[in-house]
Amino acid sequence: MNKRKLINFDDYRDNIKPNTQLGFGSASPFEQVATPKALFVTTAGNLSPVSGTSIAVGTMEVCRPGEKDPARFNFDRHVFYSTGTPSLLELVEIESEKIPYHWTNSYPSHIKKTAPKWVRDIENS
Repeated sequence: MNKRKLINFDDYRDNIKPNTQLGFGSASPFEQVATPKALFVTTAGNLSPVSGTSIAVGTMEVCRPGEKDPARFNFDRHVFYSTGTPSLLELVEIESEKIPYHWTNSYPSHIKKTAPKWVRDIENS
């Protein structure tokens, strides 16, 4: 069984772009998720604390090279869920079968629309 990945809400808020804005980086801003081969990482989410449980409040996607995969890029998605304690979130990795673009030769549209030049350059190289 996987160990729960708990994130302090203040750390989350410090590293997430609000609402539908995607933040881009070269590695995970959270130590609970290692991204040694990441080409880039995106984050987005709600910045208001939530007191209910199991409410999705944000996402983090990791793009890795598809070195041994059937496609050029390999995307993993993590979802931030409320825990019932406003100061604490749980980060859950989504099963790859549930990500329609887990293996892909081009970026999904939500990334293409907002990617900074350095991310677009990776796809175009």
